[in-house]
Amino acid sequence: MSNNVIHDIYGTTYGGWGLYPDEGSTGIRLENNLVYNVKDAGFHQHYGKENLVRNNIFAFSQEGQIAVTRAEPHLSFTFERNIVYWDGGQLLGYQGWKNGAKVDLRNNLYWRAGGQPFDFAGKSWKDWQAAGNEAGSLIADPLFANPQQFDFRLLPGSPAEKIESSLSILRRRAFTATQLGKPKHNAQSFPNRSNFPRGESCDTPH
Repeated sequence: MSNNVIHDIYGTTYGGWGLYPDEGSTGIRLENNLVYNVKDAGFHQHYGKENLVRNNIFAFSQEGQIAVTRAEPHLSFTFERNIVYWDGGQLLGYQGWKNGAKVDLRNNLYWRAGGQPFDFAGKSWKDWQAAGNEAGSLIADPLFANPQQFDFRLLPGSPAEKIESSLSILRRRAFTATQLGKPKHNAQSFPNRSNFPRGESCDTPH
């Protein structure tokens, strides 16, 4: 599942995920996608095995950013070379993280807008890495051109270059200002994110 732009996904009671491998999803590669403005996780795996989540941008989920529901005895998914950018809610959503879900996280870039503090399922960055997570990952501003206007081009000097050189593809061709400068819906289709209280639902049917 590659090269998609997914945005403005909301749910009336629960859900509102961007990329969502559901029950028993196995061996799926999800890469080079842009996901933004969702209610509850740009990426959420209910349960599954050995999926690969690579080279994506996840931005502005209102609740958890990256979620896993079920802790299983096998590798649930690999999460690498992704950029996660948010301004509210927690980074790691759902109980799977604290219940010991087996996820291989490496070479990712995390940033909460404004440099606000955050944790990794209740652990500090130092403790999270000491537990064997996030080799090669960074906490730094990715230097998007204008994230508040949904322009996710990377500016020169972006620390995204440090996590893996293939991320330069995002600057070259994947997400241009012409394609992504503004959401592709009108004001009547979805609620404005600045006016959408966190934890509430959108009642607009889609």
